[in-house]
Amino acid sequence: MLDYCSNPPPPMRRYIEGGSTHFELVEGPVGNTGALTCVIGAIQRRIPYFRSATNEFGEHTAICDLPAELLLMDVYFHQRFEFARHPERCLYSEMGAYIPYPGRGRHRHKLPLHEPLLELGNDPLPVVTPEVPRYNQMVRTVFERLGWNPSEFFGVRMKIAYPACPTAVVLRYKLPEG
Repeated sequence: MLDYCSNPPPPMRRYIEGGSTHFELVEGPVGNTGALTCVIGAIQRRIPYFRSATNEFGEHTAICDLPAELLLMDVYFHQRFEFARHPERCLYSEMGAYIPYPGRGRHRHKLPLHEPLLELGNDPLPVVTPEVPRYNQMVRTVFERLGWNPSEFFGVRMKIAYPACPTAVVLRYKLPEG
């Protein structure tokens, strides 16, 4: 979401892996000389709605693989996903070998997470956070671009100051039986 990133926008690399499009910051300066604001949004479509033999949970993940002042993860669910209203929040280390998500063995990489999950409520707009200027405008823009009515959604937020890295924040919930 370049309109809400640092000016000039941070250079990014786009690549496709496993059928999904990914974006990453390119190599550059570090420390205060490399300080920037990077805003990334994602829409997840065709996510499983019902539990299956190979998939019991719905999960949404934010990866923090570089030093950051703030990790802010807002997830907006359509009201049909009422079962996702109170997701479990987990923090996993990604140091070392690849950890499959979801997968076996990741419990060994679980880290303590003391920050609470914040509920943004039904029809979560306006939504603000003092750390991100124009945040409400940005979220409104997303709903408008998609032609979605925010009153049909509810939201949850994870906010972690100076998150450990490399880590993955995971919000997960049990899928209903089909």
